[in-house]
Amino acid sequence: MIATPLLAAALFAHMVQGQAVVANVPPSNTAPQLPYTLLTGTWTPAANAAAYPNMPAVGAWPDSDETKGHIASADMLNAKLVTDALAIVQKAVDPKLLAIPPSIRQDDFSAVAYQGDAGANCYWPATQCTAPAAADLALYPSVLFPDVASCPGNNVMGLTYDDGPSGPEQGPVSSLDLLSQLTTMNQKATFFNVGSSMAMNPAITQQMCQNHEVAVHTWTHAPLTSLDTQTIVAEIKYTEALIWYLCGVRPRYARAPYGDVDNRVRAIFGALGYEMVMWGTAYDTDDAADLQPGQTALSVTLAAWNKWAASANQPGFIGLEHSLSTNTTSAAIEALKLAQTLKASNAFPLTMEPVGQCQSKSSYVPLGSLVGSTAAAAGAPAASGASSTVAAVPSATVAPKPSGAAAASTQSAPTGTSAAAPPGQTIHNGAASLGVEKSAVAALVAGVVAYLAL
Repeated sequence: MIATPLLAAALFAHMVQGQAVVANVPPSNTAPQLPYTLLTGTWTPAANAAAYPNMPAVGAWPDSDETKGHIASADMLNAKLVTDALAIVQKAVDPKLLAIPPSIRQDDFSAVAYQGDAGANCYWPATQCTAPAAADLALYPSVLFPDVASCPGNNVMGLTYDDGPSGPEQGPVSSLDLLSQLTTMNQKATFFNVGSSMAMNPAITQQMCQNHEVAVHTWTHAPLTSLDTQTIVAEIKYTEALIWYLCGVRPRYARAPYGDVDNRVRAIFGALGYEMVMWGTAYDTDDAADLQPGQTALSVTLAAWNKWAASANQPGFIGLEHSLSTNTTSAAIEALKLAQTLKASNAFPLTMEPVGQCQSKSSYVPLGSLVGSTAAAAGAPAASGASSTVAAVPSATVAPKPSGAAAASTQSAPTGTSAAAPPGQTIHNGAASLGVEKSAVAALVAGVVAYLAL
């Protein structure tokens, strides 16, 4: 009699953690079998899904339980999807950049011991550097360029949400509710989505693509400086492939989890045709941070939004919020409602826009937009300014607009950077809530299993 409830509990655990019930088989380089059926539902492909080269076949996607760590399966790392992209990176990126030593991961979340020269390598967690040195930009113009760190003009807010999509199985308030609030306000946003979360919530991902800008936030949300080059490529390409499979678009933008980026990571993304998007540390709501007693995701988010709204004339910026849990998503929704209320009394001076719109660029680029094709002399990524040619481009793709004055780039230091690092190292401890939230759910399920076994 114990076997049946144990089986039910195990299946529930898989559903909560988003574990795809597919075998870890060697990848196939043939056309994918469509649609893919997972325990979490069916992936309905975009009309042009088969156009993506080296699309992973059934059973050849990474695990959708990100708590298991970064992509490490040899089958995944050696799939043609990854090796072809790795060859592009190795050809385009100077070996000196790829030789920047990986950091050493200190926990299951964001803490790393940085092994290189944080200043010389423009390592953001330690220096808040968003623009590599001029000499490096001149030396590596096709793969290394400044991060997108603010919106041009005054009173323009880049509205961004990380770590989604979250679904109803993760709590009573999910990304669906956030999308509903955005629709009510006729407001567009940028969603930096995690591949494993999209695998859990494919229909929500497709809903995001219909009206918003979807961008790459890697498959497992691991700190990228701690990974070798091939693994970084895999984290990017599987996420990109799933976005194409579900939405039929190839994003222009990417964001490194925890802001854990240096010139090696930038160059890898740059070689694969991505622009790196950061945020001003003064414009992080800290909704997913380790909060002080008495603080909640809601309280810190509303405090941040009230502060932003209090300035009638401020440089444009890119904010940071999350849609990874009921707590963070509820806070994001209440912040939007606050903006609604303030706007009604002409007390909200900000214009909220997706990143692509505030940068006057299209949200997506054609397949094959890598380095060397249309790179601007100023060091812009390849295909900068190009519009997407894929079928059914979502309405989030915007026409260019006149650019305003450049925003100030001064940023304060993140609270997670430690000054007590070993000699030659920088310890960075960023927000750990993503893994904590999911680990807590896993622990709850384990407790249910143990109880049922009694």
